[in-house]
Amino acid sequence: GASYLLGSVHVLKKEHYPLNPVIENAYSQTDVLAVEANLSGPKAAELGMQMIQMGMYQGNETLKENLSSSTFRLLEKKLKEIGMNYEAMQKFKPWMLAMTILQMELVKMGFNPQYGIDLYFMNKANTAKKEITELEGVEFQLNLFNSFSKDENEKFLLSTILEVDQIKTQLNQLIDAWMKGDAAGLHTLMTGYIDKFPQLEALYKKIND
Repeated sequence: GASYLLGSVHVLKKEHYPLNPVIENAYSQTDVLAVEANLSGPKAAELGMQMIQMGMYQGNETLKENLSSSTFRLLEKKLKEIGMNYEAMQKFKPWMLAMTILQMELVKMGFNPQYGIDLYFMNKANTAKKEITELEGVEFQLNLFNSFSKDENEKFLLSTILEVDQIKTQLNQLIDAWMKGDAAGLHTLMTGYIDKFPQLEALYKKIND
């Protein structure tokens, strides 16, 4: 039988649906849905537990002692801007907090994982009792972030704090290119970030490659 490969976008807006019929037709012709990680049904609760275990400091360790004073000052300022406070976030590891900040800002813009391609098709597959297989799995992805060194952790958080507004603009451009099937445009947008932050190249290779 035929296999179809679709580049997925983890967050979309309600207005991006219905999807192109070509995508829906490809899905309807397959017996198995293969995703990076299955985040639907009981797996969602499992993910929450794993994120708490891996993304939070245990014992007395806190975020502040794992950041330079300059990054910590920028973090406090950014949290205040977006209506959060450090005390509520002090047990978050830098990579986990970076993802939380970005997620909150995207939700404010109307983007939501509920409308992401992955979850859309996982929910369809669960309803139709279609088999779902994982290419990586939640644990693999969380272990990847949890393997960041102290320096990588700080760089990841710092770049998110400094670039969150630009990332929001860039996401609109990324999704626009994805909707049009503009592979060259997508590539330029993905690599442009590294051109701007060459010190993050090794980190982004770890995440993307």
